Amino acid sequence: ILNSEKNGCCNINVLESLSPKQKNQIRNKMIQAILATDMSHHFSSVSCVEKIVAEMRIQNLSWSGLNQIYVETVMNFMLHLADISNPGKPLKVAKHWANC
Repeated sequence: ILNSEKNGCCNINVLESLSPKQKNQIRNKMIQAILATDMSHHFSSVSCVEKIVAEMRIQNLSWSGLNQIYVETVMNFMLHLADISNPGKPLKVAKHWANC
Protein backbone atom coordinates (compact mmCIF):
# COMPACT_ATOMS: atom_id res chain seq x y z
CA ILE A 1 0.00 0.00 0.00
CA LEU A 2 1.55 3.26 -1.03
CA ASN A 3 0.66 6.71 0.22
CA SER A 4 0.31 9.25 -2.53
CA GLU A 5 2.73 12.15 -2.75
CA LYS A 6 -0.37 14.17 -3.65
CA ASN A 7 -1.29 14.06 0.04
CA GLY A 8 2.11 15.36 1.08
CA CYS A 9 3.44 11.94 2.03
CA CYS A 10 6.40 10.08 0.75
CA ASN A 11 5.91 6.63 -0.77
CA ILE A 12 5.93 4.08 2.03
CA ASN A 13 5.25 0.40 1.55
CA VAL A 14 3.65 -0.62 4.86
CA LEU A 15 3.54 -4.25 3.74
CA GLU A 16 7.25 -4.42 2.89
CA SER A 17 8.28 -6.52 5.90
CA LEU A 18 5.54 -9.13 5.42
CA SER A 19 5.93 -12.50 3.78
CA PRO A 20 4.22 -13.16 0.44
CA LYS A 21 1.68 -15.33 2.30
CA GLN A 22 0.88 -12.53 4.75
CA LYS A 23 0.59 -10.00 1.92
CA ASN A 24 -1.81 -12.32 0.13
CA GLN A 25 -3.91 -12.75 3.28
CA ILE A 26 -4.14 -8.98 3.73
CA ARG A 27 -4.99 -8.53 0.05
CA ASN A 28 -7.82 -11.07 0.35
CA LYS A 29 -9.18 -9.35 3.49
CA MET A 30 -9.08 -5.98 1.72
CA ILE A 31 -10.94 -7.39 -1.29
CA GLN A 32 -13.58 -8.91 0.99
CA ALA A 33 -13.98 -5.59 2.81
CA ILE A 34 -14.35 -3.63 -0.43
CA LEU A 35 -16.89 -6.11 -1.80
CA ALA A 36 -18.83 -5.82 1.47
CA THR A 37 -19.58 -2.18 0.59
CA ASP A 38 -21.68 -3.30 -2.40
CA MET A 39 -25.26 -2.13 -1.80
CA SER A 40 -26.66 -5.24 -3.48
CA HIS A 41 -25.63 -7.13 -0.32
CA HIS A 42 -26.97 -4.56 2.16
CA PHE A 43 -30.02 -6.40 3.45
CA SER A 44 -28.30 -9.78 3.66
CA SER A 45 -25.44 -8.10 5.55
CA VAL A 46 -27.89 -6.47 7.98
CA SER A 47 -29.55 -9.83 8.54
CA CYS A 48 -26.21 -11.55 9.12
CA VAL A 49 -25.09 -8.97 11.69
CA GLU A 50 -28.47 -9.16 13.42
CA LYS A 51 -28.00 -12.93 13.75
CA ILE A 52 -24.51 -12.44 15.17
CA VAL A 53 -25.79 -9.95 17.75
CA ALA A 54 -28.69 -12.27 18.68
CA GLU A 55 -26.29 -15.18 19.12
CA MET A 56 -24.04 -13.00 21.26
CA ARG A 57 -26.99 -12.18 23.52
CA ILE A 58 -28.06 -15.82 23.80
CA GLN A 59 -24.54 -16.99 24.63
CA ASN A 60 -23.77 -13.87 26.71
CA LEU A 61 -20.65 -13.15 24.61
CA SER A 62 -18.70 -9.92 24.50
CA TRP A 63 -17.25 -8.56 21.28
CA SER A 64 -13.87 -9.93 22.34
CA GLY A 65 -15.43 -13.40 22.57
CA LEU A 66 -16.39 -13.58 18.89
CA ASN A 67 -14.78 -16.06 16.54
CA GLN A 68 -12.68 -14.69 13.68
CA ILE A 69 -15.34 -15.15 11.00
CA TYR A 70 -17.83 -13.09 12.99
CA VAL A 71 -15.21 -10.43 13.70
CA GLU A 72 -14.47 -10.07 9.98
CA THR A 73 -18.18 -9.96 9.15
CA VAL A 74 -18.78 -7.18 11.67
CA MET A 75 -15.68 -5.26 10.54
CA ASN A 76 -16.79 -5.47 6.92
CA PHE A 77 -20.27 -4.31 7.92
CA MET A 78 -18.79 -1.35 9.79
CA LEU A 79 -16.88 -0.37 6.65
CA HIS A 80 -20.12 -0.66 4.69
CA LEU A 81 -21.86 1.63 7.20
CA ALA A 82 -19.07 4.18 6.88
CA ASP A 83 -19.33 3.94 3.11
CA ILE A 84 -23.07 4.69 3.04
CA SER A 85 -23.02 7.32 5.79
CA ASN A 86 -21.84 10.29 3.72
CA PRO A 87 -25.30 11.37 2.47
CA GLY A 88 -26.46 11.63 6.09
CA LYS A 89 -23.75 14.11 7.02
CA PRO A 90 -24.16 17.89 6.83
CA LEU A 91 -23.72 19.03 3.22
CA LYS A 92 -20.43 20.84 3.85
CA VAL A 93 -18.91 17.72 5.45
CA ALA A 94 -20.34 15.37 2.80
CA LYS A 95 -18.94 17.52 -0.02
CA HIS A 96 -15.52 17.61 1.63
CA TRP A 97 -15.37 13.81 1.94
CA ALA A 98 -16.79 13.29 -1.55
CA ASN A 99 -13.95 15.37 -3.00
CA CYS A 100 -11.08 13.73 -1.10
